[in-house]
Formats: sequence, structure tokens, C-alpha cells
Amino acid sequence: MSGSGRRLFRRVLGAFAVLWVLGCTVSQAHDTSRSYLSVDAAQRDGHMTARWEVAVIDLAVALPLDSNNDSRVVWGEVLAQEGAIESLVRSNVQFYDSAGPCSVDSHPLLVDSHGEQMYIVAPLTLVCNGEPGTLGVDYAFLRDIDGSHRMLVRMNDGPSARTLVVAPGVPREIGAAHASTVREFFRYLAEGAHHIWIGYDHLAFLLALLLPAVLLRGGDSWHPIPSLRKAILETLKIVSAFTISHSITLGLAALGILRPPPVLIEVAIALSVAAAASFNLLRRWNLPGAWLAFGFGFIHGFGFANALADLGLGRGDIVVPLLGFNLGVELGQLVVVAAALPVLFILRARPAYTKYWLPSASSAIVVLGLYWAVVRWP
Repeated sequence: MSGSGRRLFRRVLGAFAVLWVLGCTVSQAHDTSRSYLSVDAAQRDGHMTARWEVAVIDLAVALPLDSNNDSRVVWGEVLAQEGAIESLVRSNVQFYDSAGPCSVDSHPLLVDSHGEQMYIVAPLTLVCNGEPGTLGVDYAFLRDIDGSHRMLVRMNDGPSARTLVVAPGVPREIGAAHASTVREFFRYLAEGAHHIWIGYDHLAFLLALLLPAVLLRGGDSWHPIPSLRKAILETLKIVSAFTISHSITLGLAALGILRPPPVLIEVAIALSVAAAASFNLLRRWNLPGAWLAFGFGFIHGFGFANALADLGLGRGDIVVPLLGFNLGVELGQLVVVAAALPVLFILRARPAYTKYWLPSASSAIVVLGLYWAVVRWP
């Protein structure tokens, strides 16, 4: 095999190695799992009404709904498991207040939809003996199966309504007596960071920009950046540019001023990942990473807004969640940068970095971005 053939083989092999490390599950970077709980907190003789809605696809993970294994779940199969579903609800959605556990009465199952997903609805009646406004929920569904799963709670308390996010395995006070703007800010701060850490497409985009941030272009070749200080400054330019642009579109979309179709945004995000990585392979295109981050950041901002909208927020309660979520995104990015930059800086002086690792990793990210674009295409 010739020298050029060996180089091509190593590059392809390296690309597949990076793809294997990243894993094929990244195709679901934004398809997070969620259920919905609505509670009418106006007590009538100690009784409150509620309904928990869970996606059929999620329920099928916990129960054998598809009895004939035809990859379809019909209403008859759901009704055949009604007793098991009732038991699942009782064990995974438990309520309590200042007096202790609440008793829960279930009612016949219903069906509803959110977007293109079909949901099973479990109507409930809660009997609680504590002080009004002290309701809490201990949620455990998919706790050990899907770390990204969330329950979105809508508390209807007289003329007002609040939206909350509940993670499995973390008991949460949802009554009005526990309402706190500061507490909600930090909840959404955590959700913003969580979104970055499970958003593999955002991480791939960030990695595509960080890979050359420890190098300098010189004609048709790469050279190691001379100092860590310069590498940090270059990285700060990239992160700052990305923050500015995505914050603009996140705000516009969250406030309802400009909101492109979510499906098209997800495809555009995937293509931006492939485009950013492809510039690492085109040595004659000396386009600074900060400009790439700024330009494509507008697209990613709409993606962040879609994630924020998925948390069930309305126009009236958007300011605190918007600030918390956006700052959480920034903190999540900074954690990734703080972990990756020192490693890349150490590796950048090795000849293999520019000869094999940079092109292999960039090629893998291009393939991933194109793959995401294909599977997300409507």
C-alpha cells in the first residue's frame, strides 16, 4: 500500500474509532423523554384531582404492552394491562403533604397526544390531610433506565398556574407554599446544564471548534499554538461568540417573537455540526472559529428555545426560566471546555495530532452531523 493509501486508511479508521466512542445513540440528541402531570390544587373536602400522562413508547419500556410483538400498541393491548398500569402509577407517582402520604384513587384510563406522540392518561383523585399548598410528589418512573427523563408538572391553583420540572428519584415540593423564584431559577439553571451534557450534537459542534483552537494555521499547514494563555483566549472568543448569538435567538424564540419549525431547526443544527467540522479539513479556508461559532450559534439558540418550550412554559412565567436555562447552558459549556482544553493543549504538540487525530475526529463529526440531518429530516 502506498504512503497516501496508508494515510487514508488511518484517517478512515480513526474516524470510525471516534464514531464508536461517541456511540450511535447520539442520533436522539434532542428526543428527550417526558411525562406530564397536571394538578387542580383547589381542594374540595381534602380532595384534589390530577392526571398523569405518559408516552406509550415510554410505558412500553416498563410494561409488555405489545403482546403480539407486531411493533404496534393498540388500545386493546393497553386495556389488557390496565391493572399493571395502575400499579405502576401508584408505585412511581406518589404524593405527600405536611401530614404525610396522600391516598390516591385511580379512574379508567384515557388516551391523548402531544405532538406526534400518543400518551396514556391516568386520571387520579388525591386525598391529602395536610395544610393547603404543601403538596409534594415523589416521582420514580424510568429512574434507573433513562437519565434524561423528566416529568413536567402544571399546578393549577385558583386563577394562577405554575409549571415545574421534576426529575425521577428527587422528591419535589410542588405546592404553592413552596413556590420560590430563586429555587426555580436554580432548577432551570440545572436543566440548562443538563441539556448541554445530553445534547450530543451541541457537544460535537463544540468539539469541532475546540479541536483547532490549540493550533495556528500557517499556509496549508497547522502549527501548535505557542502558549496555554493564547489557547485560552482563542477558546474564550469562540465561547463568547457562541453565547452572544445563541442568546439572541433563544430570547426571540422563548418570547414568541420568532419561532421557526422545530424539525427544521434540528436538521439545521445537524448540518451546522457537519459544516463546522468540515472547515477543519479544508486547510485553505482560514475562517476563525469565533466567526463559525457566532454564525451557527443563531441556529443552536433556536434549538435551546425548543428545549425550553418542551418544559411546558407559558408566556407569563418565562423570564426566570429563560435566564436560568441560558446561564445553565453557559455553565454546561464551560465545564466541557475546562475538561477538554487542557487535554487538547497537551496533545497539540504531537505530530500525530495534526496528522491523524484532528482529521480523523473532524471526519467522524462530519459523518455524525450528516447522519443526524438524514434521520431528523421530516
